[in-house]
Amino acid sequence: MTPITRLPGVSTHATDEAATVPEGRADPSMLRRDSRYRRLLALADAGAAALSVLVVFVLPAQDPSPVAFLVVPFVVLAAKVFGLYDRDQHVLHKTTLDEAPSIVQVSGLALLFLWLTESVSLSGNLGQGSALVLAATLVLSTLVARGIARGVARRTIDPERCILIGDAETADRVRDRLFMGHALDACLVGWVSSEPHEQASSDPPLLGRPENLGLILAEEDIDRVLIAPGGLPADEILESIRLSRAIGVKVSVLPRLFEVIGASVEQ
Repeated sequence: MTPITRLPGVSTHATDEAATVPEGRADPSMLRRDSRYRRLLALADAGAAALSVLVVFVLPAQDPSPVAFLVVPFVVLAAKVFGLYDRDQHVLHKTTLDEAPSIVQVSGLALLFLWLTESVSLSGNLGQGSALVLAATLVLSTLVARGIARGVARRTIDPERCILIGDAETADRVRDRLFMGHALDACLVGWVSSEPHEQASSDPPLLGRPENLGLILAEEDIDRVLIAPGGLPADEILESIRLSRAIGVKVSVLPRLFEVIGASVEQ
């Protein structure tokens, strides 16, 4: 194994030549974070669906059968099929508006589900007006509920710990962007230099070189690697992605850093 060389001013403990690069599944804390995001979003969808049924059928005193509330688990299942619970774990930019097209489709399927079960779930017919109100209420309430759920998650769940493969200037800009972005639930722990002449900076700190990436990821408890444009040759980018995934760390390749900061390489 290639020994670790201590760099002047580099903030890393990856200097043990007998150490090995750990490979395996994602860290349990990362899995718990992703799981809590999914549960909060599912709870938001279920609440939005229940609210829609109440607004359309209960408040106007149409006296629906309890079967009407089967639309609640149906919405959660449909959202799962559309990948609405799996997107957040792959991106930095977690925003509800990007999901609006899929939410509209889920609402349409929920409306179709109610129409098909109308004979057993409702005392009367689901008219055109009620259908439009149901669809609009479900879309709007889902968007609002998901926004609230993500806000709760950002305040109760530790942010993702990220490192950047790039240069000092890019690291400073990424740190500022992550700090200011309300939908970017992440913090920059440090950066890894792809250039041998790069000098260490104090904040964020220089952690090491790409060849020591595996040990840095393990010792700094990193959740995600950010690869800046031009930071590495193509073959080294692929190797960094392979290594990160083998350890269970997420990867985001940023071709246009601040325009598509949510883009990522899915595992």
